[in-house]
Order: sequence, then structure tokens, then C-alpha cells
Amino acid sequence: MSDRLILPRSREFVQSIPQKPLGWLAQEAGVSRILAGRGRRKRQALKFAKRVIHAADKMQQQPDDAVKQQLQESAAKVRKLGANPSGKQVIHCFAAIREIVRRISGMEAYHTQLAAAYGLFRGGAVEMATGEGKTLSAVIAASAHGVLGHVVHVISANDYLAERDGNELAEVYQALGLSVGIILPDMERDERRAVYRSDIVYAANKEVAFDYLRDRIASGLRSVAGDADIMIKAKRVLGSSANDQPVLRALDVAIVDEVDSVLIDDAGTPLLISTERGASDSQIPAQALEVAAQLTENRDWRINRLAGMITLTDKGLEKIQQLGEKFGGPWKQRVRREEMVSQALSAVHLFKRDEHYIVRDDKVMIIDQNTGRRMEDRFWGQGLHQMIELKEGLEGSGEKRPLISTTYQRFFRRYRTLSGTSGTIDECARELAKVYNLRPLAIPLRKASRRKMHPPRVYKDADRVRAALVESAKKCITNGQAVLIGTRTIQDAEAISNALTDKGIDHQLLSAAQDADENALVAKAGQAGMVTVATNMAGRGTDIRLGAKVAEKGGLVVLLYQQHFSKRVDRQLIGRCARQQDPGEAMIFVSPDDALLAVLAGKKGWLARRCAGWSLLTPRILRWAQKMNEQENALRRHRLVEADRRMAELLAFSGGLE
Repeated sequence: MSDRLILPRSREFVQSIPQKPLGWLAQEAGVSRILAGRGRRKRQALKFAKRVIHAADKMQQQPDDAVKQQLQESAAKVRKLGANPSGKQVIHCFAAIREIVRRISGMEAYHTQLAAAYGLFRGGAVEMATGEGKTLSAVIAASAHGVLGHVVHVISANDYLAERDGNELAEVYQALGLSVGIILPDMERDERRAVYRSDIVYAANKEVAFDYLRDRIASGLRSVAGDADIMIKAKRVLGSSANDQPVLRALDVAIVDEVDSVLIDDAGTPLLISTERGASDSQIPAQALEVAAQLTENRDWRINRLAGMITLTDKGLEKIQQLGEKFGGPWKQRVRREEMVSQALSAVHLFKRDEHYIVRDDKVMIIDQNTGRRMEDRFWGQGLHQMIELKEGLEGSGEKRPLISTTYQRFFRRYRTLSGTSGTIDECARELAKVYNLRPLAIPLRKASRRKMHPPRVYKDADRVRAALVESAKKCITNGQAVLIGTRTIQDAEAISNALTDKGIDHQLLSAAQDADENALVAKAGQAGMVTVATNMAGRGTDIRLGAKVAEKGGLVVLLYQQHFSKRVDRQLIGRCARQQDPGEAMIFVSPDDALLAVLAGKKGWLARRCAGWSLLTPRILRWAQKMNEQENALRRHRLVEADRRMAELLAFSGGLE
């Protein structure tokens, strides 16, 4: 989605700068070396974990003061080892942390959790199945960094999880002699500054990223608008105003929960701080929509749904020039008018209501395509947001003037040590290694999974899919199981909700339109007879615990209504059942009219849609379409990385991109 905001002429300019072939070859060789070492790293991590457990067992009979003393002594010795410490003292440091955590919280870290903690400590992308203890692993890794004097940011997917984990684990950190703070959305700068002085800081990814941008503005460092002033820089050094002082202490260590969601799915999401330019002026966006309405598809413009791009033809460019003559102003500028019409066509043909955005209280609110959550504080730039408002019959909002911007991809690469956990690392391991230098580490299950994965169920069309899914849900709750139904869009969620209502099945609906108590609703999804309908990965990071006797009846059943555009999201949803050796089932319901096939263009797309009508081929063709979409998204993110690199080279004299 974010690549659509790179306007065509800008994209052409950035891509015209040649790559450095030798640099590319060296980078690919480095990535291959990182990936080739996965087996060795797993063996090392598990071996390290066993040695930690052996050392911690010897501490169980020692008093608290003696264990804390050993921790301090080990930490002091580890600090002398330099940037990449290893060896006996690191083992003793982890062992003391494990023992103190056990005494305070009652949570005893298993060897798999310690192996994961070691991977996080060394800067890795750690794959752990849902329910295997990612939170505890992150606590141990954060504590190890904390006692070594590092500033640690534990990054959560949303504010609720940051507040929950920070409060629940505060006592553990305090027992280790570490201070802990939580960044909340409504905090003022002075409050944030105080929290960031803590050893361990829990915060949502957007909060830390925007604090970084606000620090850049306050310090007078270069912004998009070019408002830097040497006197503002001097004020920062001299400290003439407390509010000019940065709130962030350092970008030292970041441990990111659901790292693939933040660093891959949201990689190119523009993080922009802007100011209103004045009263709303919808005249130019309205003119662009008027011109776009007079253009004909395939003759004047073409659409690539897989890449999410609109391309103007030569005939279209000539027609735009003719139609724009009566407006004057910016329409006299060739590049400007072409960009405006490209955005108008995108607003009409690429952005869909209740899929990419919702309308609430006469406002257009963007929907995160990977979580299904509303992003109330976000807007599309380059006039696109105003055009979508006008398309929906709303009054266009005021044009915004950008002050400074970045992306998660650019921001998180600034940390000295970056690591993270997720249940789905394997599919994006190469990209994480290439872009962020994160070493993938797959942690085995502590106990064998009891999940029963059914073959895909194929039906003729979406109506039959919904009917079959509702019948399966009814059967499951009659048996005393709990059901979680995952959908791709709000329309799908509401259609299934209506079908359940028609059958008299009580359920809870969770989507971007009903997300006030997202995590609380998902947490209750494991109760007997409960049916929960959720878009994508709503409530990701929240445990679904089974209610009384649900395990005896077969556990939680996950039903996927069509596949997501990314296999990782399907895997995340399936991973909600059968956690920690609970029983569980999962099944996918598909049909040949799946919107996943609509993104495929050309003869291959036509052939795929024809062959998808054969039930034996449908699942394979849908997986192929899914793979094509994943590759296109990866290519899009690669373009953003290259754009960052090339623009950084062009702007090196001015201090970087932000």
C-alpha cells in the first residue's frame, strides 16, 4: 500500500540512479552466510540454555542477596568483554536472572525459552510458536541487556499490550535492580522524558517512532520542510528550553514483539508529522477526480492490482493535458498534473471502502491491511486522502504540510542492537537478514503439537463457503468447543456475522468497525460455545486460554474464510489454536471466486481463474496467487530500501532523510 504513495515521476527518478553491482553481490553473500548458519545457531542456543539451567539449579539453595550479588559480579565482568560478550560469565548472568525471575513471578524458564532469550540477546529474529513463552524470553533478554547498562525498548504491537506487560512485569525488573516505564498515548513530553530515563521501557512501535521524529523537530535537525535553524541547534546544546531537550535517551536496544508485522508488513508505512496549511481547499482534488472520470481504462490508463499501481498511457497523458487546460494553475505543470490524476485514479480504483478504509463520524479512517485495526492518526499524502473523502461525499479535510517523516524500516535500523520474536519468521527470514541484519533462529516446540490440520475445503462460490463455514461452527459449539473465524476484510466479517445471526448462533464480531475492546474480546475466544469472528490478526499477542472442559471436547477450532494475501497471516491465525499442548483444529474454506485471484493480471491470471474452478486444483492455484502477491510485496519493500539508500547518497550533505 505504501508504495502507491511514491508518485510515478518520483519513483522513476529514484530508480534511475544506478545500483552498485559489487555492493549488491557483497550484500547477497552476507545474507546467504547468515541464513546458512541457522542450524548452527539453534544448536548453540539450546546448548547455552542447558548450561544456564545447570548453573541456575546450583543457585536455588542460595539466599536472595547472594544470587543478586552473583548477578552484579557477572554483569561487571561481562561489561568488560566488549560489544559481543560470550562465555561463562554470560551464562552466570542469565542463570541469576532466571533464578530471580522464578522467585519473584513463579515463572520458571524452560530450555526453549532460554534459547530464545539468548537469540534475542545476540540480535536475532526468533521464531517461537504461539503460547511457547515469547513474553518470558523477552523479559530475560531485556533484563540481561539492562543489567549490562544498556537502554532497552520492548516494542509491542499496540498500547494495550505495552501497558499490560509493563505493569505485570514491573516487580520482576525491580527485583533485578532495574527501573521500568511505560509510554502511554496521552503522555506529555515531560512525562515521556521521565519514562525514557528508565532502564526498560515498554511502548507501542508508533509511540517510539513518533517520539523520535518529535525530537528531531524540537532539536532543529533537518526536516522535509527544510526548517533547520542553527540557533535551534544551539538551544539544544545550551539547554535554554527544557521542552527542546529530547525525550529519547538513546536508540540502544530494541526487542520487538511480532517482529515480522512491524518490520515487514508495516515496513514502508509512512510515519509523518505535519501541520495544517489552512482552511480546507478541495478544488484541486475535485478537479483531479473530474479529469480521472473522463479517462478510459486500457486506453488512457492501465491498472496492475498485484503491484497496486496505476500507469498512464501516452494517449492518457495527452488527454490529461487537454482536459487540464481549462483549470490553469498547477495543471500547467506536466509532472504535477500527471501525479494528481494518478492519485485520483488510485482513489477510485485501488482503495476500497471497508477494506482499505472505513468512514466514521464523517471521517475517512485508514485500516491497517495486516491487523485489521483502524489507524486514526494516519492519513494518505499527496492529496490522496482528500480525494477519497470527496469520493465518499465528505467535505475534504485541510491540506497538510509535511514537517518530517520516516518509515519503520528506516527508523528501526537506527538501533544499535535490534531483535524480535514472532511465530512466523521462516517465510521472511531472508528479508529480515538482508534489510535489518537479523539472524533467524527457529526454536523447537517444548512438547509436540496436538493441532489437527484439516485439508482445505473447496466450494463453488463465496455463498456456499459461508454456508459451510456456519454449519461447521454450529457443529463445533454443539460439541462444546470454541470457534475463532478469521476473515480478510470487514465486508467478509460482517457477511459471516449476518449468516451466523440468521442461524441463531450467538457470536462476537471484531473488526476495524468494532475494535474498542479488541484484546479483551479475543482473550475470551476460548470459552465453551463461544464463536468469535475477527478480521485478519485482530488481538495478535493476546493469549486465548481454553475454558473449563473445552480441552476435553477438542479445544479451539480456527476456521479461515478464504486465505489471506500472505501465508504468514494464515499461519498466525492457525497458531491461535493448540497452544502449549492443548488440542485444537484448523481448516480453510476456499472458492474459485476468491479475491486473491483478482490480483493476477494477464494471461496467467486468466488461466489461473479458469483452472481454479476445478476443486482439486483450487488450493494449489490460490497458494500460487498468494506466493505471487508475497513476492510483489517483497519487491515493493526492496524498492523502498533502495530508494532510501539512493536518496541518502543524494542528500548526504544535508544529514540524511529525516
